[in-house]
Amino acid sequence: MRKYYLFFLILTVLVGLVVVEVFMMVGNPIQIRGEQLDGIRIKAFLQIRSDVEAYYLNYKRLPKYLYYAFSDNLNLMNDPETGKNYTYLAVSPSRYELCATFSTNTNVPLKSGQNIYTRPPVHTAGSDCIFYTIPDYILQSTNTYVVPTVEPTPPLVISTSDDRIQSITSSSGLQKGDIKDKNGVIIGKANFPDGFFSNDQKEWGAVSLKPSYGNFLRMEIVFKTPQKIKSITNVFTNCSISNCFHWDASGMGVDAISGTPLVNSEYVGENISSTKQTSSIGPFKKLYVEVNQDYHVFAVLYWKKLQIEYAQ
Repeated sequence: MRKYYLFFLILTVLVGLVVVEVFMMVGNPIQIRGEQLDGIRIKAFLQIRSDVEAYYLNYKRLPKYLYYAFSDNLNLMNDPETGKNYTYLAVSPSRYELCATFSTNTNVPLKSGQNIYTRPPVHTAGSDCIFYTIPDYILQSTNTYVVPTVEPTPPLVISTSDDRIQSITSSSGLQKGDIKDKNGVIIGKANFPDGFFSNDQKEWGAVSLKPSYGNFLRMEIVFKTPQKIKSITNVFTNCSISNCFHWDASGMGVDAISGTPLVNSEYVGENISSTKQTSSIGPFKKLYVEVNQDYHVFAVLYWKKLQIEYAQ
């Protein structure tokens, strides 16, 4: 009996040594996962910094909201683990902070071969902020553009007929109120975001006076709870050219760190109800729907309806 006991004791010790050796060789899986998540966060911060600096170069001020600085990378503002938005705050006319909940601590002594220029940005595990300052060459630049009169819409908590939605965010500034043609005749009413869900065909969800990159517009839809999506329907107007619009959709899963394509480049003309089954039903915590108006001669993008059919 003692021989068996001794055998199992030795076996246990050997297995333990092997496990320790494996951890030393490949690293702690939890630590590795944390470093990967923090790598995504820092990569997003660097892209956000670049967009904020471009905004400052143009307008000589820090943006009030991150949405003002960039419009084609809304998902950059979402934490890969929690899905929550990063926190942005201007602390002076040329200095701001970006905050997140980090998985690892990089506030440690420099490793061999590292210096202050090659080490990762310093942060602690948990809620922490990294400060950024607009570089002198941008502060001293004389390059300026006219400040837009309509700026992107910040996150909205909405009340619509679709009570599963918590908020909808537009990537560009939107018009409100009556829409008139060149003769001054009222042809519709812009009412973001309720117009998307209204049965009134004269009430439109989004009219963009300054679509991003010519004629591009994106909606970020956040659900109160993760939802399964069966199909998506869009209606656009005021572009008589055949297949003037094409739209795409993607969803962010509950534990995902990147989006899942749901609809790819669906072409459609004006006033046509374009319904597409999604390639995956989810569930999704967020939905991104974007439209491109291919003919940039049109200065305004008219997005009438955006409706979601949920799977049971």
